[in-house]
Amino acid sequence: METLFFEGQRIDGFGRVIGETANFDRIVKGVYEITAKEIYGAENTPGLAVFAYGSPGRIELIGGDSDADIFLAERERTPQTKEFREKLKKRLEYFDFSKVDLTNWGNYQDIDTYLQNSLVEGNQVLETRFLIGDESVRDELGEKKKRYDSIDRQLRNFFFNRFYFNQYFRQRVRNGAINIKYCGGGSRDFLFIYWHDKLDRAFSGSEMDDSYQPRVKIGLNRLFERGKITAKKLEDVLEAVSFSMVFRSDLLKINKNTSDRGLTFLDEQTLEKLRFSGYPDSQTIKNIFERYRVSISEVSD
Repeated sequence: METLFFEGQRIDGFGRVIGETANFDRIVKGVYEITAKEIYGAENTPGLAVFAYGSPGRIELIGGDSDADIFLAERERTPQTKEFREKLKKRLEYFDFSKVDLTNWGNYQDIDTYLQNSLVEGNQVLETRFLIGDESVRDELGEKKKRYDSIDRQLRNFFFNRFYFNQYFRQRVRNGAINIKYCGGGSRDFLFIYWHDKLDRAFSGSEMDDSYQPRVKIGLNRLFERGKITAKKLEDVLEAVSFSMVFRSDLLKINKNTSDRGLTFLDEQTLEKLRFSGYPDSQTIKNIFERYRVSISEVSD
């Protein structure tokens, strides 16, 4: 979907994140195979598999300067799996990620513990997407996800995070400038659209849509299909999300080699950098962002 961002330029945020995620998948799979051959002498890795979670897990990797969120599941911890984990992370750090976020836990016992006792780490497991490895591990993790991802847990997760982020967003301001990720209608709010989709499907007994599409887009389309938003609102919010994806990616790029690496505050310094990157004047950017932010917030809240 192309978005008219400002006069003379069109962007396709959804196409960009699909492309970035597909590239991420290729990198992780390639590094996994190289590491498997070194440690196991073959591409097969019995009792071991790697998954994406976070934005690449949701097929929403924006690029620019993103983290590599990967989860390595293992039937049990052995000297080989320990070495595999260390070398996989080290090799991935050669690529252009801001950091490689690979947990130091991942055996079946750890997974059960976090699914039972933690919303945050439990969500990492529940939102995994299989990439490569032992398919029996993929299947076992899938069974664990079904076992623990109850409606009650989803409700607790939804309301806890709504309360938490409402408080957190108020703190993510610098000199009066908001952070375009951590604000009402910012890209962190995409999670609530995804979680609502999961919860709605759990209540109705419907399977999750596992097509290679951003989860926020799937969630928005389902809101329309269920009659919860109009066709016009769907069109408007899809445009807003598309803009948000590209805008945040561009902010990460311009801050990549600065002291603001990884930050996306919409302050005057950043606005000036954007102008020299081909964006319009500061006030026009603020107006565009505010319009799209409100459009997303009206749905995610």
